[in-house]
Amino acid sequence: MAVVEKKDFEVTSILKRKHVAWAIVNGIKANVGDRVGGAKVLQITYDKVLLDMGDSRRWVLLSNNSGLKISR
Repeated sequence: MAVVEKKDFEVTSILKRKHVAWAIVNGIKANVGDRVGGAKVLQITYDKVLLDMGDSRRWVLLSNNSGLKISR
């Protein structure tokens, strides 16, 4: 599955720990299983979020505009 940057979804922050993961997608805090902008959050990694759009799945990368850095 290719990494796709979709313009109408923006990930500005990600917190990923052993048993906890959430992301800020379009300004909304989302966990796996939540819906944001009509898409379901399927997976959260350290630098991207997998969204189910219904007819397709897309990876959205952590935005470079967030001013945040990836920390592991």
